[in-house]
Amino acid sequence: MKILLSILFFLFSINSALAEKPLLIVTSSPAGGGVDVALRFFVPHLEEELKRPIVILNMPAQEGLAAAQHFANLPADGNAILLSQSALATIKLKIKNLNFDPLTDFVPVHGFLFLNQLVAVSANSNINDFKDLVELSKSKGSVTGANTGLTSTLITYRLLDINVPMNSEIIRYSKPSQGLIDVSENRVDYVLTPPTSVKPFVDSNKLKVIGVIGDSRNRLFPEVKTLKEQGFDLNLNRWWAAFFMHSNAPDDSKVKIYQAIKKVLFGPIGKEYLQKPEGAELLLIDGLKIKNMLDADYILIENLLSKNLLD
Repeated sequence: MKILLSILFFLFSINSALAEKPLLIVTSSPAGGGVDVALRFFVPHLEEELKRPIVILNMPAQEGLAAAQHFANLPADGNAILLSQSALATIKLKIKNLNFDPLTDFVPVHGFLFLNQLVAVSANSNINDFKDLVELSKSKGSVTGANTGLTSTLITYRLLDINVPMNSEIIRYSKPSQGLIDVSENRVDYVLTPPTSVKPFVDSNKLKVIGVIGDSRNRLFPEVKTLKEQGFDLNLNRWWAAFFMHSNAPDDSKVKIYQAIKKVLFGPIGKEYLQKPEGAELLLIDGLKIKNMLDADYILIENLLSKNLLD
């Protein structure tokens, strides 16, 4: 009897240890960045749903490559998640000799955030809406744009040029704040920027927002019209972030994590987040729709690379 009890206790201890094993979230967002802040807001509630601790590993280097590479090398045992921004298609197309395929080795589980970029110009500029910027491009032959973001921002610049059409000479900045300063002082004509980055410049009357790239207005700048409302019906690339797992991770792990994420994002905690001033919106879609977005991004980026529009 004692032997049987010892065996049962041993098995119970193993199961308890497994149940309490931390879930690792590898994210390409820097610590303290917008995605990281949002993630840490939701993590305690995900821990409660999953009944296990969560550890966050920030790996922001190389526009998402460092995080994706590290995640690819982890065991596919269902104990790790990748929170990746919309860069996996770019990684597959631009990085040679990868030892993993980000489009087939990872499977999207659920969306997390999306962000419609804003078009901003100097506060003392004569440009008051997006149409004025287009007309300036026509009259001058080109306009200058400050790329203060990642490759996804450069993609949006290129799509504006192709679809409006207009002609933008892109100036890339290693320090995003310097790009915003140069636009505010009229050294550069315009900038595509996240809401939270531009808001301090708008509040101090250095920049003004003249358009929103996306289907809906931004809640930090509700008075600013979308490009579509201004007569430019464009289907442009948008920034997004989603949760991924290894394709060959156990199905029951994928289901549990999907259900936990969905419950938290769709519930009262998600509504509470939307009252916060971060400016991002919740991407409340499942993994299949994320996969469709990723496949569309791949085709789009492949086309831009073939035309030498991305470096």
